[in-house]
Amino acid sequence: MGGQTHPKALIFPLTGLRFFAAFAIVLHHIQGSFGVSPTAFQGWNLANGVTVFFVLSGFVLTYSYPALNEPGETRQFYIGRIARIFPAHLVTLLAAVALGVPFAAPYFLANALLLQSWFPTGEYFFSYNAVSWSISTEMSFYLVFPFLIRNFESTWPWKLAACFVASSAMGLLAWQLGLPFYSGGKDAVIQGIVMVNPVARVFEFCLGMTAALLWTRFRDRLAHLRFGTWAAVELIGVLLLIWGSGWINAILQPFMRSGAMQYWTAQTLSPVVPAALLLIILASSTGPLAKVLACRPVRFLGEISFAIYLTHQLVIRFFVMHPQILEGVSQRTAIGVFLITVLAASTALHLAEVPARRMIVGLFGRTLRTNAVTVDDHSLINQSQT
Repeated sequence: MGGQTHPKALIFPLTGLRFFAAFAIVLHHIQGSFGVSPTAFQGWNLANGVTVFFVLSGFVLTYSYPALNEPGETRQFYIGRIARIFPAHLVTLLAAVALGVPFAAPYFLANALLLQSWFPTGEYFFSYNAVSWSISTEMSFYLVFPFLIRNFESTWPWKLAACFVASSAMGLLAWQLGLPFYSGGKDAVIQGIVMVNPVARVFEFCLGMTAALLWTRFRDRLAHLRFGTWAAVELIGVLLLIWGSGWINAILQPFMRSGAMQYWTAQTLSPVVPAALLLIILASSTGPLAKVLACRPVRFLGEISFAIYLTHQLVIRFFVMHPQILEGVSQRTAIGVFLITVLAASTALHLAEVPARRMIVGLFGRTLRTNAVTVDDHSLINQSQT
């Protein structure tokens, strides 16, 4: 093809990045388990992995589906999203029940329909497989994406501004309601309004969409940069996300007049721009980090990252319920067994969900052909696999 780069290869590094975002969440959640100190990774801002997922979702969907104008395209988009999320989600929901999470019909139904992030109480949004709150939030983003992407090249400024206002307003709402932080119980909490609610996080998704639009406009101007230059730019991008977001947060915190607004700033406002910048860098780069992220082994880990994210807390729960399995082993061995179990469970789940996804799309729709490739917000997969 005359030396042209296949469209998929342009964003292969973003698939590899997805694994490291998921692994950051795994590290965040093993604090306090397997002999790991509850503050072992303090200062690393590992929870920013969720922001990376939300921004990356907006970025890749905009690259994949720059327009949904033809008859039936929006329907097909929704079918594709349902096929991508629900099989793995429902399997892990049932696994949570099998692992002994008490069954309660209202919570189970909210989880099954991916509505739990709309309920501001921990008994809902942390019920069953607790991490699935972000999948519920993501599903809400999918519902509004066809509206957001309409004429996005000309409407992105006001849509991004509206999403920012809506997101920050949730922090103000939690402040005005005087909500407490989550500590168990059935009351509405700050996390329920500021952390899990889709309105509070939609700015991250829309900024990812905007980043994709800017990248497609300016990526050709970056093509001349040399390998060494890209290496330096990649390092700056990574440092900005890992530690720069903390510096931004430290600067902004004094201007926030409540715990709720400070929490919103730490969760959303501080990491979102570094995350978007890193995506633009990696999608453009020909440097060492981009090459590592795009290599087949790392890319495979990125492809199963959705499964890693969904299974890791269930695996933690399994070992907590059966402490005798790791009794007497060293901390390093315990962590190794845990990670191997997560990898095995994730691979099995991924292998099961791919045919389920094909079946749903085959029964209810057809694959959208965009940029000559199907680009999924959780993995990059061949056209023939969808």
